[in-house]
Amino acid sequence: MGPLKTKITINNLIHNPKQYFPLLTRFWLAPQNVLMLACFVSLMVLFASSQYLSQLPYYASQVKVDGKHLSVLISAEKSSQEESIFKHIKGVLVGDSLVPITPKHLSDDPDFIRSFAELTQYFHTQQQLFDIFAGNNSVTLLTVDNEQVNLQRRDRNLSDLPITFWMLQAYGTLAMLTGMAFWVYHRKKAVTRILAVGGIGCYIMQVSQSVYASREFAMHSEVFECLLHTNHFGGILFVYSFAMLFWFYPNPIQKPKLVLWLSTVPVAVWSNELLQWIEWPISLFYFPAIILATFTFILLRLQWACCKNNPQQKLLFLWLVNSVLAGLGLTLVVYIVPILIWGQPFVSTWLANTFCLLVFLGFVLGVHYGGLFAVERWWLKACFNILLAIAVILLDLLAIALLGAQAALGFGLLAVICFWLYLLARSRFWSFIAGDNGRDIALANMLVEPTSNQEIDPNLENQPPEIEMLRVLYSPLSINVVERRVSKPCIEESGLKLMVTLEHQDELNSYEIVGKQMGQKVFHESDSHFVANFLAHSQNIDKLHQEREATLVAERQRIMRDLHDEVAPDLLGLVHLVNQPQEREQAQKCLKNLREIVYSMDDNQHRLLTDALANWRYEISQMIEAAGGEVDWCDDGIDPQLSLTGGQWLQLSRILRELVANAVKHAVLVDSRASKKAINDKELVFPISINFSFSEQTLSMQVINQNVALDSNQWELGKGLHSIQRRVKDLFGSVNWQVDAGQCCVSVSIPLTSHLKEMS
Repeated sequence: MGPLKTKITINNLIHNPKQYFPLLTRFWLAPQNVLMLACFVSLMVLFASSQYLSQLPYYASQVKVDGKHLSVLISAEKSSQEESIFKHIKGVLVGDSLVPITPKHLSDDPDFIRSFAELTQYFHTQQQLFDIFAGNNSVTLLTVDNEQVNLQRRDRNLSDLPITFWMLQAYGTLAMLTGMAFWVYHRKKAVTRILAVGGIGCYIMQVSQSVYASREFAMHSEVFECLLHTNHFGGILFVYSFAMLFWFYPNPIQKPKLVLWLSTVPVAVWSNELLQWIEWPISLFYFPAIILATFTFILLRLQWACCKNNPQQKLLFLWLVNSVLAGLGLTLVVYIVPILIWGQPFVSTWLANTFCLLVFLGFVLGVHYGGLFAVERWWLKACFNILLAIAVILLDLLAIALLGAQAALGFGLLAVICFWLYLLARSRFWSFIAGDNGRDIALANMLVEPTSNQEIDPNLENQPPEIEMLRVLYSPLSINVVERRVSKPCIEESGLKLMVTLEHQDELNSYEIVGKQMGQKVFHESDSHFVANFLAHSQNIDKLHQEREATLVAERQRIMRDLHDEVAPDLLGLVHLVNQPQEREQAQKCLKNLREIVYSMDDNQHRLLTDALANWRYEISQMIEAAGGEVDWCDDGIDPQLSLTGGQWLQLSRILRELVANAVKHAVLVDSRASKKAINDKELVFPISINFSFSEQTLSMQVINQNVALDSNQWELGKGLHSIQRRVKDLFGSVNWQVDAGQCCVSVSIPLTSHLKEMS
């Protein structure tokens, strides 16, 4: 057996995971799949938390913590009073002894503790209370008036869980998903990694607190202690991440390697709390946060000095500061500082956690309005898809709760999980059936059907058709124009982005295709090979098209020279040889048509539109006046700089002649039928109006005949009308006939600029 070609190391696993886990990189590392996995984890944590709380001793008591007093609601049936009242309690009776209960024992968060000895005693009392409430089906509380209140143990349902439990779970999930969403779509940025750490820290902090804050009287001391330390670890990560955020954004203050050393600080602080090494002054838990806040303010001052002279960075910095101050600043002022000074916060625990969530909401608004963290607006669209998925999961859970499925909670959650796995399996099944033929179908649709009805990215107007085809094939979250050039299509950021450089209209541009299938998949090497082959094939098609056009132009030039050098002299000689006036006139007409055809074949020749209008007016006026009619000609407002190619001039000339000839024919027919006059009667008079206008890059022509012999439904398409329609189509225009009260109006619209580009 030969030696291994690649040494498997931690560094290789981190930087090249697809080398060892191709399925992982192709599926699970796709942005939306990572976020869906995070939703799944949060769902499982919610399930485990609710199940654990349902197993804790529950007596359905109405206990109220009010400052320094602990009160219980005593109903009128058990009291001498006529109505239910709250009475202060001293503790719980165990036989003849009394175990005291104070408001601190039932507080949502024991962050008021200032020494390790007090912390140890607190958990000892918690275990003592837990043994009492868990070991009995009924307990007796003693009030300050020596009145006994009996409580019976009950089963705890989902509806019995306090609202703070659901709110803290939701806050933590939203914070984690927001931080993770920043990272999964921009994994190479240090800032997005810090945001992901902050989101995870906030999730750990809020979810762990939601469990021990939802106990009724007590919980197992070891579980309580574990949850409390977990909560503090998440809080340290949360606060530390924002200190590091000001270290890196908008400008890195020092080298990133120093962060590795600074990252040991929160670990050391948490280890000190866990192993009880050094007792901090004022508070065991929040005194290090004050030091970290001081360090953060120093970083704020340094960042302001770096970006105050740059308007764009200044705007981003202010967004960041306002978002952090709106959340962490409020939490510091109304929750942490009052605990440090007075031992009690000004606001409740859930409200303080609401302020923490405001930080992430401010970041999201900063992305929308200011491009915070260099994140594009398509990020919001991607996050919206995840929020819809969360909404569906919450609706499923709400349906389970409303149906009263307290005993079948596990079965209900299992059904939700299976539902999502079914959707995933179904999608994979159809992808397997389609195989690589899906690309062929998409290509066929692109080649056969027009894409004018498809949604076009406004930032990619007038871009190469290859980019539009890639957009349809891959359905990315965004396609961005970048300055960096690549020699061939390549994959970046672990498959999140596909870089393409191609030439269009003699310009070399690079494009960044972000998020395959709306972020549900990642790009892999087969995609880069496919795009490379596709671009090469497209370039070959363009080359063949150019060669074909060059051949057609050369052949057109040859035919034009032959007509000009051989046929035209013969017709000119025939004009001089013919003696009869009619025959000479016919020969001159043939020579004129030949010259027009030769002129129209030379696309390098252009004629001013004003010159063409003058020639048409002279020719058409002679034609109408010779038939005994009158012409009303209007071409006001025409730009004198507009020009026509030879082809446009020839086609418009023949369209106008055909329309006027038809108008003269119908007008003469109507007048001769009405007055019995001959066609060549000099008194015959009929009006024909011809109007030219130019608007929105379109030349419009109207020919209005005041006398029409037949209604439009009695018309028969002859060679004349067919010829007009064909010529208008060749000019990429449109023609419309309207007949009303014996008047016929023919409107012809020709796009000049688009046709000029096409002809050139």
